Amino acid sequence: MFEIRLVTATYAPPHVVSLMTPLNGWHNIDGSYTDGHWAFSLDEARVWTQPGYFKFLLDDRYWMDDPYIRLAPVAGETYTFDEGTVTFMTTIPQAATPPGPDPTPPRAPAPPPVAPPQFPPISEGAAINRVVLILTPFFTAGAACIAGLLARHVPGVTLDQTQVVSFMIAIVAVCLAGAWKWLQGWQQHELLVAQKLAAPIKPVLAAFPMLTPVLPPTPPQR
Repeated sequence: MFEIRLVTATYAPPHVVSLMTPLNGWHNIDGSYTDGHWAFSLDEARVWTQPGYFKFLLDDRYWMDDPYIRLAPVAGETYTFDEGTVTFMTTIPQAATPPGPDPTPPRAPAPPPVAPPQFPPISEGAAINRVVLILTPFFTAGAACIAGLLARHVPGVTLDQTQVVSFMIAIVAVCLAGAWKWLQGWQQHELLVAQKLAAPIKPVLAAFPMLTPVLPPTPPQR
């Protein structure tokens, strides 16, 4: 088990803060408010089985401002956030003095359902694959030259021209095979990242539009 905390006095009860994540299909995870913070106890072996993203939801209507919070939890740890990093897309109105009793008060329409946002895709942003691809020809050529020099100048080794060339070709084949194996492994890693089965070395999030909360119409005053 691990715990996520939101330290806040502005969004204390009677407000309600929930935690939303695609790891459980965007179902509300309710927290409890004690000692000035909302606490969410989670199980990394059931809900949070892989690195994922989440947002806080205020009063079942207002999503926290972007960006998403990425978390790769460790059992027993506590992850604390406050109002300096978590804000919501609305200004909480001050409580007004309630009007006098109305014998026939109008019925306010039910608030519209909250649609969960689409999960922004992530991809691998590390450039190590490009570096290996660019440097492979230079490493291969250098290895072949070094192999030729060693074959000609190592004491006790006597090779004719054909044998030296064959030795250099063998070294080039070994270098190219190693580079090809690396590129295959990296492509498999990028596929796993795209399928959300592996964590990227350098995550890159696609641009994601801001969500504008839809407020219900103000009931007519009687």
